[in-house]
Amino acid sequence: MAESKEFLYPVKWLSKASAGDRVTSELRMRIISGMIESGAILSENKLAADFGVSRSPVREALKILASENIIRLERMGAVVIGLTEKSIQRFMTYVYSLKRLYLNV
Repeated sequence: MAESKEFLYPVKWLSKASAGDRVTSELRMRIISGMIESGAILSENKLAADFGVSRSPVREALKILASENIIRLERMGAVVIGLTEKSIQRFMTYVYSLKRLYLNV
């Protein structure tokens, strides 16, 4: 996984979100953008340190991403599966909804 302290996801959009939601959104963006490639191993401990959170929000994020079939859960982490056309479409719908909420449209 590429080392980066800079977030891809607009931080302002997640200012009131839980730590788990912030980690979920940022990991999703990193996978979609290719910063985290298919086959990459995600360690709970490393992600917790990278995001400055405990392992609980990381586990929450990994469970959500696994339910979206973006990653496959493994002991103490996960493996990135990658994205299908359907997952990209679902993600874009999610981003559009967040954008509308943020802009109050």
